[in-house]
Amino acid sequence: MNIEAFFSAMKPKAASTATPLELALASPYGGAADGQGVAELLRAFEQLTKRNSQKLKESMKALKAVKTPQAFMELQQKFMSDSMADAAKDGAKIGELAKTALTAAMEPMRQKIGALQAGAKR
Repeated sequence: MNIEAFFSAMKPKAASTATPLELALASPYGGAADGQGVAELLRAFEQLTKRNSQKLKESMKALKAVKTPQAFMELQQKFMSDSMADAAKDGAKIGELAKTALTAAMEPMRQKIGALQAGAKR
């Protein structure tokens, strides 16, 4: 490799125009990893983030409108209780989607290992 080729290789690559979802789905391993399960998982995270952001804005507006310290504390406790319940529900949903996506992503590898094991038994 000559010096020009070396420095050419060191130049930063142009920024990708792909969306985060497209980048995540571009699996170098092929198979189901670039399929529907990962897309559903990423969409669920996106929806969760948007929903939580909106709830935070609404909570801050409500807290700002409170007139007494007691009412502030009661409202804050309500928001904390609601957010914990929502987090548990959302966590269960994300966990199930992640399990489905990872199981599908590992299927090609599982098949290859099974084929290797079957070949080794012969």
